[in-house]
Amino acid sequence: MGYFFAFLGVIAFAASLYFWGQIYFYILAIGGFLSFIYGIKTIQVARKEGIKKSASSKVDRLARDKRIPTKICPTCAKEIEASSKVCPFCNHHYQIIYSLTVFAPMDRKQRESLVKTLSAKTGKSASAISLELDRGMVFKFTKRELYLKNKQIFENIGCRVKVAEILSNR
Repeated sequence: MGYFFAFLGVIAFAASLYFWGQIYFYILAIGGFLSFIYGIKTIQVARKEGIKKSASSKVDRLARDKRIPTKICPTCAKEIEASSKVCPFCNHHYQIIYSLTVFAPMDRKQRESLVKTLSAKTGKSASAISLELDRGMVFKFTKRELYLKNKQIFENIGCRVKVAEILSNR
């Protein structure tokens, strides 16, 4: 008789394990389904915010590496690389200023005609223009075409020309 009750106990225990196992399975299935749905929403949000996350990771990298020069964006006031032409946070575009440093030509006649032309256009005296050309007269342009045109003109006259691109803060 003891074996019979033991056998019934094993059957009852197995049935209860089966019942609770099914419930546990359903709980896992529902939990997996919900985590799948919310996981997709998280991925979608991450894709929408991907630009912001990549931009912030770039700033974190800049903060770790102090050798990279930085500047502050005038629009959003966040720190970005100094060589950036566009702010990664607010898409502020920096204006490029083309700098042209002109030195006087070696030929005396060309120098005199250049000094005369520049003094007439700028309104400065010929001696001031001549002194400035010896040190390097700086012209700044915002349009690349105008910059290239003037660079070619000064080179054709025989001037030594140094060029630079400067990113403005505006």
